[in-house]
Amino acid sequence: MAVAQARTGQADQALEAARHALVIASETHSSRTLRQLHRLPEDLTGSGGADQAWELRTILHRTLRAQR
Repeated sequence: MAVAQARTGQADQALEAARHALVIASETHSSRTLRQLHRLPEDLTGSGGADQAWELRTILHRTLRAQR
């Protein structure tokens, strides 16, 4: 959902969907979801969501670092 929203210029909605996906991925350790989340900032940036891309990168970094 987040990828589709990012690609259609819905950056805020994509960020919110990504937050929910990250919670699920953190609990399930889904490598596929994590790979998609790591690619999402590029899609956000490409569709005008640079601020949301930066915020998502920050959230990903903090969440994954806390799991170690």
